[in-house]
Amino acid sequence: MCGNAGGYGTMDDFFESITMIQTGKSKKFPVILIGKSYYLELYEYIQKMVYEKTISPR
Repeated sequence: MCGNAGGYGTMDDFFESITMIQTGKSKKFPVILIGKSYYLELYEYIQKMVYEKTISPR
């Protein structure tokens, strides 16, 4: 999955992809988000969720 800066559709595809990988319903594949500054806050929020153990890092 390769995502450019986008809206709800991009977020839907991103979260669906990582959910399918995490639950084992899909083989692992690269998930690439293009636009480091655009996705920085989302990345930090996901890292916070991992730290607080509300989601698994695997």
